Amino acid sequence: MDFQALEHGEFELTPDEARKGLTLPEKMARILKEGARHGVIFTATAHMPNFDVVAQRGKGADGWDFTGYTTPVLTGDVVNRVLPGGDLNDVYRAYLDRMADFGLRIAQDDIPLIVRLYHECDGNWFWWGAGCCSAPQYKNLYRYTVEYLRDVRGVHNFLYAWSPDGPVTSAEAYAMRYPGDAYVDIVGVDMYHRDPAPSDTFLASLDETLSVIGAFAAAHDKILAVTETGILAGGSAMAKTGNARKAWFAEAERVMEHHPVAYFMTWSNDSANVFDQPYLVGRHRGHEMINEFVDFYNMDRSVFASQVPDYGAWDIDVQPAVPAAGYILSIQQHQGGNAS
Repeated sequence: MDFQALEHGEFELTPDEARKGLTLPEKMARILKEGARHGVIFTATAHMPNFDVVAQRGKGADGWDFTGYTTPVLTGDVVNRVLPGGDLNDVYRAYLDRMADFGLRIAQDDIPLIVRLYHECDGNWFWWGAGCCSAPQYKNLYRYTVEYLRDVRGVHNFLYAWSPDGPVTSAEAYAMRYPGDAYVDIVGVDMYHRDPAPSDTFLASLDETLSVIGAFAAAHDKILAVTETGILAGGSAMAKTGNARKAWFAEAERVMEHHPVAYFMTWSNDSANVFDQPYLVGRHRGHEMINEFVDFYNMDRSVFASQVPDYGAWDIDVQPAVPAAGYILSIQQHQGGNAS
């Protein structure tokens, strides 16, 4: 899911649901509850709106208007302004409260949620990316957000997945914006295969990337995942026809099985023209990669929702919490040149 689903735009209420007073967060919570009953483990991306855009709309009788996809709007110095003391902190906390309320709602049904905050932070296409803020500023934002959700609002069923963009060639480059062990449960990477060809080097690059991140995960006692991946044909989603590597999913899994990867996530099937998994259109007809995808499904090492054991019955050894590192609001220069 995406936290955008808690606002209008990701999906809508049916007329009957609206008449009965159902809200979008309630509908999403019901979907997760039903999925969890079947063994689904959920992950939530947070395409947060640009809070400068939200603030410019003004606060109405029903609160702030978080609708619309303004995540790629890079103006407004948002990272600095949403922290305590900034003029956007109130609107930002209102959004975090929406996230927290949802987390507490699904906690009543013992549903955990893997939350990807501020993903692809080394890029320049989101307002929290490297093109809009420094590494220390990004870390402050991430730490403040986790502390607000976890320590202020008491949400403890969120597992935080940190996912820069790939490829990754060194631990130093990967760790440049790492928020710290106290704020991350899963380390991963977002890495797409653009226009796959039989002789390209994507899988070798993925293998190298996972070697680097796998060592980082082991050193920091974190779970390793490929947090977002898939095929990009011409820049957007999969192609309907002409795919050169029809067994791509099995090929990618064979790379990952050499590393302690817990899971990998592809994007969603939004429509007949924008999709990221092969699909069936009838009992005997489907996307041109569907036979190879069924073979992937039947592999011993692939685990789908119906095959996940009852994780609610697992015996869990709870480890002591790692002390939080905190975050810096401002750096002031004293006379004599010493910073504090």
